[in-house]
Amino acid sequence: MVRWNSLRFLFALFCVYGFHPLLGHDDQATKLFESGMALYKQADFPAAMDHFSRALLFRPHDRRIQNYVIETRRKIIDQEIKEKQRPVARLPHFSVFALIGQSGTSLTDAYAFPVPFQPSLGHRSITFTNLAQEATIRIFTVSGKLVQTLRETDGNGQLVWDVKNAEGSKVASGVYFYLMESTTDKKTGKLTIIR
Repeated sequence: MVRWNSLRFLFALFCVYGFHPLLGHDDQATKLFESGMALYKQADFPAAMDHFSRALLFRPHDRRIQNYVIETRRKIIDQEIKEKQRPVARLPHFSVFALIGQSGTSLTDAYAFPVPFQPSLGHRSITFTNLAQEATIRIFTVSGKLVQTLRETDGNGQLVWDVKNAEGSKVASGVYFYLMESTTDKKTGKLTIIR
């Protein structure tokens, strides 16, 4: 009975203290922790994390090592965000989440085609592409008269103009100017229509 109780006591010591009271793993944990600290100070966080994790195997209840593991994980995440520009978020619980991007407002790459517009070549419309998710296009004559106003609201970045004015009549041959506007950007361009 005494032998069985002492074996249970030793087993409990092994489980709670990670074997170090009897097998000398405390020295090994200290060395791992110190080497992890050296790497941590040199900002080699992933390598330090490996040393800290192995030190925790020998001293699982050491708060000092646990704190450095938590801090190192946080710094690894911060480093990944900076280097790889990867979005990371801390969540209060496990659930389903969606990453929703901000709507694009740039018109830098926006353009119209076909220019020149020639129905004799089979052209049926002029397409404005690479638009912001919300954009307004105004088409003017050379004298500055407003011909048509078009609005992009469905977010697909394209808008098709049937080459008709606000009254529904076909636009005559000539040169026209367009003004694209989003919430933060503007761009102008020229259209040529040859009927």
